[in-house]
Amino acid sequence: MTDTGDFILEIARLKDRVAALEKSAFSAPGEFVEGWTRAGKVVGITAKTCQNRLRDGEFPSPCRIDVLPRTAGPSHERPVWRHADLVAYAEGRWEAK
Repeated sequence: MTDTGDFILEIARLKDRVAALEKSAFSAPGEFVEGWTRAGKVVGITAKTCQNRLRDGEFPSPCRIDVLPRTAGPSHERPVWRHADLVAYAEGRWEAK
């Protein structure tokens, strides 16, 4: 493909990314994002990719983990992030610590 074609494709990808970030910014009702699936939607990746990147130290750490008791079996742990941290990660402003 030509340089012009590559440039046009990159602009289209960036427009899609901006649209996804704007959608997540307006759909997030509060300051916090709960759970892997919602965190993945905010940054535009799957929940499993979020888990893998956190394990590798390439994703923001949750600010807290809510423990949800179950009637049978072990309790469920649900991570909670600050919405601003996830948006910073999605925009490339987050740095691994």
